[in-house]
Amino acid sequence: MASEMHDVDIVMPVHNPGEWFLVSVDSIIQQAFPRWRLIVVDDGSNEKGKELIRQVASKDDRIMLIEHDRNKGGGVARNTALSYCEAEFIAFCDSDDIWPEDKLEKQIEFMRRRELPMTHGDLKKVYDVPYSLDLLEEKRLETRKSQERVNIISFLHNPNLFCSSVMLKRSAVGGARFGTMKARHPFRFWSCVLQSGIESEKCPELFYYYYVREGSVSFNKVKMVFYTAAAYFLYSPNYRIAFGGFFSRAGVFIKESALSSGGRKK
Repeated sequence: MASEMHDVDIVMPVHNPGEWFLVSVDSIIQQAFPRWRLIVVDDGSNEKGKELIRQVASKDDRIMLIEHDRNKGGGVARNTALSYCEAEFIAFCDSDDIWPEDKLEKQIEFMRRRELPMTHGDLKKVYDVPYSLDLLEEKRLETRKSQERVNIISFLHNPNLFCSSVMLKRSAVGGARFGTMKARHPFRFWSCVLQSGIESEKCPELFYYYYVREGSVSFNKVKMVFYTAAAYFLYSPNYRIAFGGFFSRAGVFIKESALSSGGRKK
């Protein structure tokens, strides 16, 4: 049973997990800020996956497990978790991402001191499973920077709100929900929240470790262009903003791809 005394609900969908899931949950259990509840939604995993998820969920009484009877997609799983959230703050962590131990502590202190409704941070890319979280600190990892402040217009021009870095007040969520596409489903949630007039501020020195998996949808650039275009025209406030935002984002994408390609050749 999850703890009744918690200040933040953490949303984590999972489907047929591997080693990264174990490390990800451990990084939450090791948080310096103790008053959290992790809401894990098993999105129709196979029997092997279910067994692993149940074992991990039993490690700490602050973990709440919800099971879908079939695979419904990451967006629907996140929406299921949102319906159980009741804490002051809501945070998101994908089942293959890792948080530094001061992530919650730093972000909640920053939000309370500044009275902010929403904050975010950067990500550092990781390509293999770390068998000790301390080993990550020893590596020089590629960092993707987020914007200092994000509103609906800046988001549509450059939607670099990294899901596992974001925390917002539950009161800021309103009726916002994630989309149902296989990828880019957070786009709908951020659009709905930011369209209400809320802005997200970057928390200084906040980041998380993002696992880059070959073969994943996000790793396939062609597929991501398709899902990005679909997200703009399905989830943007109107078509004028969608067109402007999409072509602006396309320019950023081409620039980032060129820089990334140049870096790999060195």
